[in-house]
Amino acid sequence: YTLRQPEGLTVTITPAQGAATLTMESWTYGENPAQPVAESATNGTDAVTCHYTGTLADGVTPYDSADRPSDAGSYQVEAVFAATNNYQTVTKQAAFTIETRELTATWNSLDMVYNGAAQAPRIAGLIGVLEADAGKVQASADDSAQTAAGSYSALARLTGERAHNYTLRNDTASFAIRPAPVVFQVEMSSAPYDGQPHTAQITAQALGQVFEDFTIQYQSADGQQTAQPVEAGRYPILATITDANYRHSDGADQAAR
Repeated sequence: YTLRQPEGLTVTITPAQGAATLTMESWTYGENPAQPVAESATNGTDAVTCHYTGTLADGVTPYDSADRPSDAGSYQVEAVFAATNNYQTVTKQAAFTIETRELTATWNSLDMVYNGAAQAPRIAGLIGVLEADAGKVQASADDSAQTAAGSYSALARLTGERAHNYTLRNDTASFAIRPAPVVFQVEMSSAPYDGQPHTAQITAQALGQVFEDFTIQYQSADGQQTAQPVEAGRYPILATITDANYRHSDGADQAAR
């Protein structure tokens, strides 16, 4: 027998579906960036194009470019393996992250004295900022300012056009505002007995001004206290400060002394 092909008959071989893999390692901002690793035994890697999308670490700014990103953020790379004579185009995606770089803040003014105004610690400098970002990243704790004497916690935040690429390792710190000292002065502290109550002339100063938030008691020899002694004797003067933002200049609190 003889097999003859009918005239006008054609045979089409359709390109098969190609296969490929794509991976990309994450890295930290400022380190050597990773490269996408594309592999395909069917389509090869001579004609692979990549495109990058994602969001910067500020959580708002989108990224969409054929260029590999350099700012901290969460991204996806899409690689297109070009079709060949025998295999169709293959598209693969891989997720990766550029982690934020850690900085260390140098805190100052963690121990202050009450002055009637709002006070907060200062950040004197940042350790770890890349040279290319110098002057483009700042830190402050202004939102933690307090006025009254007491112990507090401060929270620092980064600002500046490159701040989204960094995080603070020590973004919190404890600080104290200590009571301001009060200086007392006593005059006219003796008087002859005449059966009438007598008191000394007592004045006080704090923060360079007249201070009046205190009470005075006189203590007798038997330990009793009175506001106006009458009987002859020696009476230690006890001053109690009534404003917690102030203290005795020779002590740490407001208690009578």
